[in-house]
Amino acid sequence: MRQSKRSFASNKFYYRFFRSTFLIVGATLTLVALLGIAFPELVIINNEQVTINGVIIISCLAAVFLILHLLIRNRFAYAVLTQNTIILINPKKRIRCSWNQVVIKQLPFIFPPLYKITLPDGTNFLFNTGNKYLFISVGIIIDLSEMGEFIKLKTKSL
Repeated sequence: MRQSKRSFASNKFYYRFFRSTFLIVGATLTLVALLGIAFPELVIINNEQVTINGVIIISCLAAVFLILHLLIRNRFAYAVLTQNTIILINPKKRIRCSWNQVVIKQLPFIFPPLYKITLPDGTNFLFNTGNKYLFISVGIIIDLSEMGEFIKLKTKSL
């Protein structure tokens, strides 16, 4: 039986989206907090002007999101999957490994589908597939993309 030479790659838009979401939310909250300090009449929460307590809460939330971004930004990788190898590319590393060396699991509650890959040395990376998925109920996301089907087939055969 002849094996296919096709390769599958992560969706670049969703790779960038997942990688920068916490940064964008943190920066937006920081701007809202700064506006709340300089012009409190511009920031309205529950039909009332923001108070100093509200600015402190918004600033703390912004700090949490910015810290989360710093902690997990390098855990997202752009994945290229072939019949024999997996290539993970992130800003710090380019890793090539075979299918029998890794463990891949889909994360629940997150859509578009996001996968966690555990490498032989114990490090974890997150990567996405395409944007074809089915959201049935809370936590049940079925990946319908070609890359998702390929991952299911490869993980079952190992």
